[in-house]
Amino acid sequence: MIDVAGVHYATAGVYAIATVVLSLLTLQIKDAGRRYLYPIIAIVALGGAMAVAWGAGLGTYSVGSGEIMVPQVITDYPTYAVLFGFTVYVANAGRRYIGLVVGLLLGVRFAYDLVAVLEGTLAIVANGAIIVGYGAAVALMYGPIAQEAAKEAPRRELLYKKTRNLIVFIFAMLVVWSQLQVSGILDEFTLIATLQYTNIIYRVGFAAFVVSNIDVLIGESKQSTEKESAVAHAITSD
Repeated sequence: MIDVAGVHYATAGVYAIATVVLSLLTLQIKDAGRRYLYPIIAIVALGGAMAVAWGAGLGTYSVGSGEIMVPQVITDYPTYAVLFGFTVYVANAGRRYIGLVVGLLLGVRFAYDLVAVLEGTLAIVANGAIIVGYGAAVALMYGPIAQEAAKEAPRRELLYKKTRNLIVFIFAMLVVWSQLQVSGILDEFTLIATLQYTNIIYRVGFAAFVVSNIDVLIGESKQSTEKESAVAHAITSD
């Protein structure tokens, strides 16, 4: 039977294959689209490297009443920032909303770390912050950010809706997982296996989705450039 370390190593293998495949697909995409894909592919590769470290037992430290897994921390924080930041970027909602949503999700991730090392009332408060922070981010993405996306071309608005729904659903799975971990219902092997499975869907699935829909962003960028050039030409002509 495969052990916990085996789960991490198998996960690393999936990430390695996905990184190669996604990189090859990216090379077939026009330069204008590659800049969107590089950060997303990077977090897939980072996930693989940290899965190896985690499987080897590196970077696990006892803090307070629990443990902090440094490889998990190193891969989670940039993943949340890139994926949620990219989703809000698709809506063209501006840097303020990107910063707000990313900040909320990083706060959620930090609250998870606090739950892992605290006890009693403080742990309960931190656990509540996970749910509240995630709920606030979802409210923004279905509320004012969705309204900003509605101002964009129909294809870009649709891409935002699909990207948002995907990331909200998958992250909801992680929130549920965190509650199962706190409850102590599942054993360590089941917890790690379900976590890594969700992580693979979260990173690789999201990356594959963006690759398959990158033509929308390329098209929008091209149209924006053409409009700016037309305006500049009109001004200089006058």
